[in-house]
Amino acid sequence: MKLRYLAVLAATGAVLLCASSAIARSFPTAITHDGSVALGATGTFVDSCRVKSRKGRCRILRLVKLVGHYPNGTTQLLDIDFTSLEGAWGTKANLTGVDRAKAVATRFAFGRHGHRKVCRPASVVFSVP
Repeated sequence: MKLRYLAVLAATGAVLLCASSAIARSFPTAITHDGSVALGATGTFVDSCRVKSRKGRCRILRLVKLVGHYPNGTTQLLDIDFTSLEGAWGTKANLTGVDRAKAVATRFAFGRHGHRKVCRPASVVFSVP
């Protein structure tokens, strides 16, 4: 009889362990900077990056902002874009005078009320060539 209780307890623990990952409410997001390409000598650059997440819904159509940080301490929104189906995105911005740039994938929530899922925000800072 005790062996049966132990077996039921072990099976219940295994089911709860597997179910905990299925009912996750938030998912981590990572963002990487692939590179910058200058468009002539005007100071305009095309930056390409990628948003990564284990949840596919967190990669598709995420809003990404490119923010420029200037040496005097000010910041300015340079460009925005939405990610592709695989998480790739690119921006075209004038980076003249920018010390460094920060790409931010904003927080994204989906699902109906009571069953909301959240893709956590992520950012990457890179120096301007």
